[in-house]
Amino acid sequence: MLIFSPFSLFLTLLLALPALSSSQAQAEVSLDRIEKNTLYFTSSTPSVLAPSPLKTGLQDVQFIGWVRAEGTSTVPHVLLAARSCSDCKLATDERSLYLLAASGGGAFTTGPAVNSPLAMVFPGKILDPKTKDLLFISRAFIGKCLKSQPGEVYVSFQKEKLDRKPSLQSGVFVAQPSATGIHEQLLERRLPSINDTLVRVRLKQCVEVMGRNRVMSSKALDLNLRRNEKADSSSETPDD
Repeated sequence: MLIFSPFSLFLTLLLALPALSSSQAQAEVSLDRIEKNTLYFTSSTPSVLAPSPLKTGLQDVQFIGWVRAEGTSTVPHVLLAARSCSDCKLATDERSLYLLAASGGGAFTTGPAVNSPLAMVFPGKILDPKTKDLLFISRAFIGKCLKSQPGEVYVSFQKEKLDRKPSLQSGVFVAQPSATGIHEQLLERRLPSINDTLVRVRLKQCVEVMGRNRVMSSKALDLNLRRNEKADSSSETPDD
């Protein structure tokens, strides 16, 4: 008579389960909790191991949503709202958005970045503190939001004040996770239509990231996108 140990029995059952595709495996991972700005994950199926806890190195972390990676990756990406500074005053260190893989490393480390995040300006309106002129406005979305991209993306439809130009410059920023990292591009010509994205929102293929209207702080505002650096954005929903 054969006797199976509990471990061997578990392994036999695990091997008997059908293999999941990378997208299916990513869909099985969910956020369990956030403790002291560390993210803990769980998996809804035994065949998919939950990622290890992710120490973000950020402050006041809020989970926004998932952006599933394309290709062979089995690790989804998380979109977080957070502050990069623990000691600064809130008025000079407003929240930014951070997109990073739900595994390994952290947002900010003392050594080489294992998991380098993409830092982005929080969507919404930013006004000049003196003139109250509009400096920046954007609406951001995550999911299958673009007709030209079959996979999930982070996309921001934005306008910003550049130099001394009288009108705001339009652009669309797209970030798409993959097995090799986050691929990003800023489109300034032949822009995708936000109306197509809003249709996808109604079809529940895409979700809007709620924006915040705020006045630019006295600290210089940097609208450039940067990896593994502190991203400045200043402190509710942008116009249609």
